[in-house]
Amino acid sequence: MAYDLLLSFMKFKNIEDIWIWQESVNLCEDIFRFTAKSSPSLIQDHELSSHLRKTAISIPSNISEGFGRESLSEFRRFLVIARGSCAELRTQILIANKVDKLPLEIWQDLDAETSQISRKIFKLISYLKKEIMKKKVERVEGGREAGRNSS
Repeated sequence: MAYDLLLSFMKFKNIEDIWIWQESVNLCEDIFRFTAKSSPSLIQDHELSSHLRKTAISIPSNISEGFGRESLSEFRRFLVIARGSCAELRTQILIANKVDKLPLEIWQDLDAETSQISRKIFKLISYLKKEIMKKKVERVEGGREAGRNSS
């Protein structure tokens, strides 16, 4: 029930309604595009390209999995995992740049995009944490009230 109230308040009826999910899917497209068309050394490094792609895919995948669990705490937990994947992706693209497999301007664009998504995920995590705490307080207070009424 609390999950339904949150979804109606935030207007999240489908995963496609979540702007962070949309942006992270766009990031995946960018990663796929850059790993397919950037420097020849990155294209030839199939392991690094594959790792970048898998990490990027895990961001919207975890957002959607958490959303599909239909629980505020589960949604929040999977957002934390998605944010961790953002940190992992930022590290991987930095390393790719440092070993001359990703040009500076592409690294800067991808890093900025990933950082922005990470910040937005953090804001949503913070919001959900407050909502979860609010629901716990309401339950505790409701239990106390029920105990007083039965006396």
